[in-house]
Amino acid sequence: MATLGNEPKTFGEIQGRLDEILLQVRSKEASLEKSLDLYEEALRLANAALEHIGDPELSDAEQAQYLSEKAKQEAADVAEPPADDSTLEDGE
Repeated sequence: MATLGNEPKTFGEIQGRLDEILLQVRSKEASLEKSLDLYEEALRLANAALEHIGDPELSDAEQAQYLSEKAKQEAADVAEPPADDSTLEDGE
């Protein structure tokens, strides 16, 4: 069982460790005691994973792309003139 010092920190690491645990339990070579230890570890990892939900893990490239797209959208918003409501009043 992993100790608290080397528990996976990121969502991806947690997911990888949970996959390893699943393979170990499914192998049917693990004893009942070992399976229970793995189950306890999986519960801890699942709770840690829930803390990561909503926290995006973006790579540097993904972050750069996001910022670039955000800047383009902001530039488009500035370039687009506001709607002129006076034309509606004249037509009524």
